[in-house]
Amino acid sequence: MIIDRGFFVDNYVGHYHMQDHKGEKYIVSEEQRFSQDDKHKLQKKRIFEFDNRDYEYIYMELANVDIMSDKAILDYCNKYGLPHSSQLIAEKTLCLESDISPDVEKKLYRSLQQPFPLNDHMSLEGFRRDAITIRKLMELKLLSEEPVFTDETYGQFLSLLIFFLFYSHKFNYSYLVGEELPRGRISRIQYWFYWVQKRLPFFFRGLLEDEQLQRFLEFLQVNMGQFLEKNVGREVPAFVADMLSDTMQDILRLASEFLYWNFSINSPNTPLQYDYDSFGEVKFTVAPIWNKGPEEKKFLNKLAKEVICGVINNGLEFSAPLLWYNGGDFNGEWKLSYQMSGIYLELYFEVAQNYIFRKCANPTCEKFFSVTRSRTNKKYCSDRCGKIEANRNKRKRDKESRQAKDEE
Repeated sequence: MIIDRGFFVDNYVGHYHMQDHKGEKYIVSEEQRFSQDDKHKLQKKRIFEFDNRDYEYIYMELANVDIMSDKAILDYCNKYGLPHSSQLIAEKTLCLESDISPDVEKKLYRSLQQPFPLNDHMSLEGFRRDAITIRKLMELKLLSEEPVFTDETYGQFLSLLIFFLFYSHKFNYSYLVGEELPRGRISRIQYWFYWVQKRLPFFFRGLLEDEQLQRFLEFLQVNMGQFLEKNVGREVPAFVADMLSDTMQDILRLASEFLYWNFSINSPNTPLQYDYDSFGEVKFTVAPIWNKGPEEKKFLNKLAKEVICGVINNGLEFSAPLLWYNGGDFNGEWKLSYQMSGIYLELYFEVAQNYIFRKCANPTCEKFFSVTRSRTNKKYCSDRCGKIEANRNKRKRDKESRQAKDEE
């Protein structure tokens, strides 16, 4: 197991503001890459290098951002930069080397199809998607460790599974011929969900989100053979391998036993229906009820852990150990492309080494926080939240005591 946490990302960090462009909202730096004035020139800042020194991790900071607050988002970006910096993406796209003159480099940047080619920027929607994904990944891990389900936690758990299996990376790909496929099977199965819809639009036209998913799973059971006879391409063998995998069989079991989408016999249960919104919320029309046993719970926990591994592994796509020679000795370091690469690497270490994080027990807070080995019983993210909850509980006890006296 790789356990060396010594890694960093040199991310662009500036002073950011919100700016509209063609009806879409962006987070944009005030500084520009090619400014002649150092004060207004976009600079790099090294992040992650000391992330475990005080148990303060950037992945947790991103998960805790209030995505409906422009101020909270800008505060995060002003401290750490953008999760996917447009300037780092441009560097990677243009394959820039040090022997290119600044004037040529500037012309190359202006040629990119970006709304603000010389400023660091990212769409607000893209930032929210990144934050939502990390937060929900942490929520899924916590729920998968619960010894038993209540009806409430079971509904939350199913919602998260559906999100990560079919919606979390919907906008990351074009689904066109020749596109590089996601690296992990969990992520590829989600890819195929949209890939099939692109190729059979008439089959899915006019359907709601839950109906699209049900139709896709039905297609795998009934129509896949006919589809493969008419479709060729380098993606097809990978598609067939993924659809016949044990992971796909687990997903079909999830559909038939827990979502009640049974395609071979008449199910005695009403299929679960849900709505899905742009903030990643899967909301069931009727709340699911937990009426299963320990074996079913074990199966769901196994599937959840496979999903967690799949999402993190796919997020490590732009992370790799790098060996280099300095003339005297061999040296090793991590090569990371973006802030999100470092965030997934942080999560890799946290999960692989079974470090503990929790959600604050103050119901008006619910921020995530790290639990140190010396304080495994910690319930609140801060002393302030602990005091708020203590006062709330005291008021509740006082009210119950007054009511008991009145009844006497």
